[in-house]
Amino acid sequence: MLALGCAAKDPVAHLAPSEAELTRWSRWPSLEVLDGARTSSLSAAVRGPTALAFFATYCPPCLAEIPTLEAAHAAGRAVLGISLDAPDAPELAALRVAYPVLVLDERSRSAANELGGGLPFGLVVDGGPRPVAAWRTMPELRGALGRMP
Repeated sequence: MLALGCAAKDPVAHLAPSEAELTRWSRWPSLEVLDGARTSSLSAAVRGPTALAFFATYCPPCLAEIPTLEAAHAAGRAVLGISLDAPDAPELAALRVAYPVLVLDERSRSAANELGGGLPFGLVVDGGPRPVAAWRTMPELRGALGRMP
């Protein structure tokens, strides 16, 4: 599994994504999350403007985003953590964050890595399929959260 920030930093600010990026990122609603013994669509969990933070517990830059995401959540912004960890990962079970965390099913974990090009990665969506902002770095994360109502 590829983990970006965990790899090279993309110097391009994703607050103004290209049309190709928007098209690729617009596939996020097709991702499936585990809901007990069954799966459901990630899009079913999104109600209005939401920050979707794709992460894994083995990715230090992903974990470094948690305080910023928790502050946004405390300020009333909708934040969803989207884990690429295996559902039974002990590190995931031990993770304590203030915002909801969903776990992708196996097929969607691979698709999410392709969607974002690795980790960390996040999207701000307005409730529809097209993202309004994306991030891979901390400055981009702060800028993306600033674009939320």
